Amino acid sequence: MTVTIPNTPWRGTVAAPSSKSDLHRKLICAALFGADCDIAYAGALGQDILATIDCLRALGAQVSQEAGVLRCKAVDLKKAPSAVPTLDCRESGSTLRFLLPVAAALCPQFIITGSGRLPVRPIDTALEILHTHGCATDGDHLPLCVQGRLTGHEFFLPGDVSSQYLSGLLFALPLLGGGQITLTTPLQSAAYVAMTLDALAAFSIVYTVAGGTYSLPVVTEKDIKKSLWRFARGSWKVLTGGGDVLTGIGRLRRLKLARAAFYGAKGSRDLMEGGQQMLSSSKELADAGKAQFRKVHAAADVGLQLARQVKDDVKARKLDALLHPKLTGYDFENPTELQELHAEGDWSNSAFWLCAGAHPGANVTVTGLTQNSRQGDRAIVDILRRMGARVTEEGERITVVGGNLHAIDLDVAEIPDLVPPVAVLMAVAEGTSSIRNGARLRVKESDRLVAVAKIITELGGSVDEKLDGLIIHGTAGKLSPTSAPVLDSHNDHRIAMAAALAAAWCTQPVTVTDAAAVHKSYPDFWALQQSLCTDCAPKNLPSVL
Repeated sequence: MTVTIPNTPWRGTVAAPSSKSDLHRKLICAALFGADCDIAYAGALGQDILATIDCLRALGAQVSQEAGVLRCKAVDLKKAPSAVPTLDCRESGSTLRFLLPVAAALCPQFIITGSGRLPVRPIDTALEILHTHGCATDGDHLPLCVQGRLTGHEFFLPGDVSSQYLSGLLFALPLLGGGQITLTTPLQSAAYVAMTLDALAAFSIVYTVAGGTYSLPVVTEKDIKKSLWRFARGSWKVLTGGGDVLTGIGRLRRLKLARAAFYGAKGSRDLMEGGQQMLSSSKELADAGKAQFRKVHAAADVGLQLARQVKDDVKARKLDALLHPKLTGYDFENPTELQELHAEGDWSNSAFWLCAGAHPGANVTVTGLTQNSRQGDRAIVDILRRMGARVTEEGERITVVGGNLHAIDLDVAEIPDLVPPVAVLMAVAEGTSSIRNGARLRVKESDRLVAVAKIITELGGSVDEKLDGLIIHGTAGKLSPTSAPVLDSHNDHRIAMAAALAAAWCTQPVTVTDAAAVHKSYPDFWALQQSLCTDCAPKNLPSVL
C-alpha cells in the first residue's frame, strides 16, 4: 500500500482512538479476573489489540465484538486447558510480553509465536523468568514451545529493559497465589506500570508497592475456609425465614438480603459440586458446609432472583474470588463496581495530530483525551508548549495552533513513542535539538533512531545519530528535498505516521510506501489524515495505490 500526502497544513477536529495501552490491560484483566464485562472503545481496533483478543480466546476467554464494545467472559481458572493452545502475537510486542507469563501460569504446555520483526526482538528477560520458575522452552526466540507451569512467589527482574515484563508478571502473580516482584534496576516507563496497577485495581486486585517491590498477599486455604464459613452462616441466618424475610421491608434492606441470598445460592451450588475437592484437607468443614447450604438452597432461589434484578455484579465477583484459591489480592472491603469499562483516548497516536497543529498554517483539535491520564505520552502537551506551539486545553479537547518552533533538549526514557512525531518538529524548528536516553527505540518494530534519521535526511534535513538518541539541526521552517521524496515506513506504524506529518513542512508532496503498517495500531489514520486536508483540491488528496 502506497500513500501520497500533499504538502499542506492540516486543519480540523479528530476524535482520539482508544489507547491500545489501556485496552490491552483492561482486556487481560477482564479475561482473567472478571465475570461478564463490557469494554467500550473508540475507533477501529488495530492489529495489536486483535492479536491480544485471539490469544485470550486461545487461553479460554470468550471475547466478542459489537459496535464500539468488547464483551468479555473470563477464563475458568478452575479448569486446565483441554488442549495445547497456540498464542499468535502477530507483531505485537505488548501481547507477547504481557501474556507469556500469564500463559505459563495457566497452561502446562503452550506454543507462542509471532510475525514481522517480533521473532527477532529480544525476550531474554522473559525467558530467564520462565527458566528459573519451573518452565522449559525449546529455543530462545519465537516460535517457542513452553512446557511446565510457572511457579514460585518471589521474582526478580530489571526495571530498565521493558516495563512490560513487569506488567506481565503483575498480571500473572494472582494466578500463582500471590507473592512479590522486586526490581533490580530503576524502573523506566513507570507511568505504564501505573496503568497496569490501575487496571488490576478496577478488578479489585490490589498490590502494595514499596520502593521497587510489588507485593500481593498470599491467600492460604485457611483464609478461604474462614471466608466460606462466614458466608455460610450469614446466608443461613437470612434465609431460615424463607420468603417472608423479603416482604414489608425497604429497598436497601432488600438489597442487603439479596446479596446474602446470592452468596447462599451460588455457594451452595459450588460447594455441592466442588467443595469436597477444594477443602479436602478439612472433610468435616466441607461436609458441614455442604449440608448447611443444602438446607437453604430452595429459599436462596428467591433471593437469587432478586439479586439478579438489582444486578449486584460486585458481590457475584466477590464470591467468585473467594472460591478461586489461585486468585489473590482481592480487595474484599472496597470492591469496585464493574458495569461497563471505557478505554481511554490514546495520547500516543493523538500526538501526531497535535504535532500537526504546530505548523504555522494549521489548527488541529483532538477530542476524547483525558487530561489526568496515566499515559506517559500526555507529555506531548508540555513538549509542544516548550517548542513554541500554542496549546489550549478544554476538558477532553486539546487544540494546537502553530507558532515559531524552537529547539529543545528532550529526555525520552519515559516517552519513547513520542520520538517520531517530535523529531519531525525538531527538524523544522530553529536551532539544534537533542533526543537522549532512547536506546530502547532500536528494538521496536524498526530501529526507530535509524528510521527517523532517514526520514529527516531524505527530506533535506540534518541529523546526527547517537547510540541512544539523535542530534537534530533544525531548518527554521521548511524541509526541502532535492527530488520527489518516497519514504519507506520500515513496516513501522509510527514511522509511517511520522512521514505523513513531515509532508506538511515539505516543499513537495511525500509518498509513503508500506503505508498499511498503520493498521498495527491505527487503521483509521489515512482516512482521518485526508479529512484534515479540507483546503486541498481533490487532485491533491492522499491517493492509495
